[in-house]
Amino acid sequence: MSRPVEPLQAHVRIAGHRVALVPRAPFVLWRHEDGVRVTHGAFLANVRVVGESLRYFVDGGAQGLHDLMVAVDTDYRGDFRLETSDFLCAWPVGFRLASPDRDGPFLFDLVPEAGEGEPGFGCLIFVAGPYTQELCPSVDALIGDGQVEVGRAVADTQGIVEVAYEHHGAPHRQQHTRFEAGGHVFVLTVQGPEATFEGARTAANEMAMSLRVA
Repeated sequence: MSRPVEPLQAHVRIAGHRVALVPRAPFVLWRHEDGVRVTHGAFLANVRVVGESLRYFVDGGAQGLHDLMVAVDTDYRGDFRLETSDFLCAWPVGFRLASPDRDGPFLFDLVPEAGEGEPGFGCLIFVAGPYTQELCPSVDALIGDGQVEVGRAVADTQGIVEVAYEHHGAPHRQQHTRFEAGGHVFVLTVQGPEATFEGARTAANEMAMSLRVA
């Protein structure tokens, strides 16, 4: 008899209030007025920290929290943030954390909760890596065909480039931040329609400014 396939563990976790939550992929995880909610397939869990206790309920056929995530103790007492094995950074308010739905060296996606026409709507933030210094694309190589450079900056060990391009006949923007952490190189990308891009770029810049080696 074949053994059931174990769900894939995510490449990112959220940590805060002395607990770290590691979701099982595929997942979507977001802040809620009553804590944090996460889905894994049909499973749903609502998790909140009350004092020193972790409280939750599950739905959708889940037998327990273990069907959706692993919860472990941590010393970090602040608000929830994003943590990987190499770096940690802010988790921007108004963005859902999700496992990537495409092939490639992607750690996680951040999807805006904004409605149509609101800042951030239709945009996407994601992190690619880890790369070695030799294999990570240079800042120049991050500019794709049909894209026009509209801005560039260097901040500490971060290289930043912004490009403009058309997608489905509408003007779009994309910004790449190339950074180093834990001996590896990563690329933080934000992209979306020019009309709502500023909201997502602000969130990506918040992440970049809060980056720390894990």
